[in-house]
Amino acid sequence: MRPFESISTSMYYYRLFLGPAGWKVRYASLRKRILNRMLFRDRPDSVEIGLTYLCQMDCVHCGVSGQEKNEDELVLSETKDILRQVSRAGAYMVILGGGEPLLNRHVADITEYSASLGLITGLSTNGYLLDDEMAVLLKKAGLCFANISIDSREESEHDSKRGCGGSFERAVNAIASCRMSGISSIVSAYATRTSLYDGRLRGIIELAREKKASGVRIIPAVPCAKWENKEDLLFEEEDRAFLREMMEPTFVRVEGMCNRFTECNAALKRFFYISPYGEVQPCSFVPVVFGNIRQRSLLDIRNEMISHGFFNDLKSSDCIMRDENIAIKYKAMFSVNKYKDSDIQT
Repeated sequence: MRPFESISTSMYYYRLFLGPAGWKVRYASLRKRILNRMLFRDRPDSVEIGLTYLCQMDCVHCGVSGQEKNEDELVLSETKDILRQVSRAGAYMVILGGGEPLLNRHVADITEYSASLGLITGLSTNGYLLDDEMAVLLKKAGLCFANISIDSREESEHDSKRGCGGSFERAVNAIASCRMSGISSIVSAYATRTSLYDGRLRGIIELAREKKASGVRIIPAVPCAKWENKEDLLFEEEDRAFLREMMEPTFVRVEGMCNRFTECNAALKRFFYISPYGEVQPCSFVPVVFGNIRQRSLLDIRNEMISHGFFNDLKSSDCIMRDENIAIKYKAMFSVNKYKDSDIQT
């Protein structure tokens, strides 16, 4: 990364994640970030916790569809215990996800507890429930940023892809509610080979600017869940090059794809996911379970996970689900929902 880009990236990080945080969170997260880079390279940087698999929508691209089971989801006390374990593991950022995390009635309490531990706390949401009142409540609790999903700048197309009328208007209004309350609003959009070239992705970026969002987060399509086996979604090198042209150090980022700004943090072992049932996975898109925090400590599970042959089989730090070697060796597993670590063949 060139010096100017490095400075711009640091400014982007501060503006979106540290700027909205209190002094305690800023100090604690910066300290952990520095220590993780200099001394503890095996520590995670960030963790996503699924608060529920419930959702008001039925998105065509849902990456966790099929992972729901007839089990009790984590209760508030269990989630708080997870947050304590996450903090002790060295992570400095927590993203609350789902399903739709705002359907969890304890989301403000969880956010407040997370922030009290010095964790940068964010939310991945469809925006449907993120109105002014909710934004103020979450900001007061300590929320720093919200990833708000938008699939098209055209209202009818977005609502159709979400299977929910009015979802576009609610998502756009959520950006305004975040801006009003002081929460960073990051428009989250997926990229397919079609949306790269038909102007749809650029349209979403333009919409984000018009609505004064804090930034744009692009996620290249992942062949899992509802998009499992759709190999036509996979990008060729020319597609990647075209996507890189859309990136801007201070506004547009691409996640889960090797580029000069970022790589897949799950593949790099800097990120992992805890499901609403307490299952520990490399990422919410990777339906492979390495243990459950209801049965074992989080640190023990993660240490076993990152030393497992599964990670040794990765051939790049690109998205795990787009790794050709993983697809060949483990593809059958992804088609049968989730597996215990004992079922993973090394």
